[in-house]
Amino acid sequence: LLLLLPLMFVIELISHAVRPMSLGLRLRGNMVGDHTVLAIFTDLVPIGIPVLFYMIGMFVCFIQAFVFTLLSMVYV
Repeated sequence: LLLLLPLMFVIELISHAVRPMSLGLRLRGNMVGDHTVLAIFTDLVPIGIPVLFYMIGMFVCFIQAFVFTLLSMVYV
């Protein structure tokens, strides 16, 4: 059991170092996805439909900020 201690220490150290990057990539991916969907539907149907996607985008941004805050609190 003591032989695994150095290995577990390295794994935990890497895990803690990578967490902020993984949160940032997750947030960036959600924001880029929202902008991409909005751009595509604005090009396809310029009137009416984009308003729906703006509202959905605002809801997704709220949820992402909430989850990002919770995960940051848990990690810290």
